[in-house]
Amino acid sequence: MFVGISKLDFAGWLGFIAVALIMLSLMVGCKDKNTGEFPETKQVMVETEKTRLPDTRTLLETEPVTSTEGKVETRIRESPKQETDTAPEKSESAKESQWTPYEHYLKGLEYRNRGEYDKATAEFGKVIQRSPKFWKAYVNLARTQLKQGKPADAVKSCDEALKIKPDAADAYNVRGLGHMDQGLYKEATGDFQKAISTNPKAAWPHNNLGLVHLRLGKMEKSLSEFKRAVKLSPEIALMHNNLGAAFEKNQQFKEAKAEYEAALKLDPNYA
Repeated sequence: MFVGISKLDFAGWLGFIAVALIMLSLMVGCKDKNTGEFPETKQVMVETEKTRLPDTRTLLETEPVTSTEGKVETRIRESPKQETDTAPEKSESAKESQWTPYEHYLKGLEYRNRGEYDKATAEFGKVIQRSPKFWKAYVNLARTQLKQGKPADAVKSCDEALKIKPDAADAYNVRGLGHMDQGLYKEATGDFQKAISTNPKAAWPHNNLGLVHLRLGKMEKSLSEFKRAVKLSPEIALMHNNLGAAFEKNQQFKEAKAEYEAALKLDPNYA
């Protein structure tokens, strides 16, 4: 037995069913065919990806900046190298302006030993200008002047040294060389004798006095001084060489040979 439905009720049910079917079809049509997910889920993922993008771009932009800064730092590190290349000249000049007289003195000795006599003269001049009582500067200036072929100037420099230190054996010895180079053998003899009396253990005044006697033809006195020089400084080849020359000139060839061999043993350059 069927229950009767009025036309109004039947129309209401039909309307409800129709709305339900429309909504269902709309939802099915909006599904993603690949994932089967509804739009709300996909939209969240897109927004999440968009949120990551700025971070990714920031990192990518940061890398070139870091690289550029690295190059700048590299150039900055290179700058000191470029300054260092030119620095020795400037710093050396600045350093020299602060040198003590003794530092100029040592530099003068270095130049003289290297054969740079003009530079050595300039350095000793700086010492004398700033420390006029430093007598060794005068003596080494005189030695340099002898190397420059200026024996008269060397004598004057030694005179200045002896005014400061009257018992300076080195000053007498070098002044004697200045006199000897000018052919002033009497004055040279007096200087070397004064050097010997002031410092009896110094070998060079004996050697130099022996040279004066050798030039004057005083063989016995020459041999005596050269022997004394060798006894005081047997390690110096030049002393043996000069004694050998004196023996040879005195026709003592066996003795001359022995001294020449001793000189060669100490310094092959005497060959």
